[in-house]
Amino acid sequence: MSESLDTLAARILDDGVIDADEVAEIRTRIYEDGIIDREEADFLFRLNDEKKSSCPEWQELFVEALAAHVADAGSTMSGAMTDWLADAIEGDGQVDEIERSLLVRLSDEGMTLPERLGRLL
Repeated sequence: MSESLDTLAARILDDGVIDADEVAEIRTRIYEDGIIDREEADFLFRLNDEKKSSCPEWQELFVEALAAHVADAGSTMSGAMTDWLADAIEGDGQVDEIERSLLVRLSDEGMTLPERLGRLL
């Protein structure tokens, strides 16, 4: 049995840095079943909010995985998805470059961002 996402997050965040080896481990874990579910999406936001620094591979994984999670919900973003995503992005009181990159990716992929998300760009 693999360790819980909370345990994995605590271990990764212990030194405050997300490095390339940890990104590879995260990637393997969250793609085990081929989809990014809400628990895994929340896990990614937790890591992003609590890290002190990260490698470039982290931004790539964060944006890729969360864009897939949102896209799996359909081409039109529901009110519930909008609220969850906006709350997750604003959860730490700031919108960082990685989170903006996620919104840009969603827009570039043809998703119309509701006003609540659009104003975070």
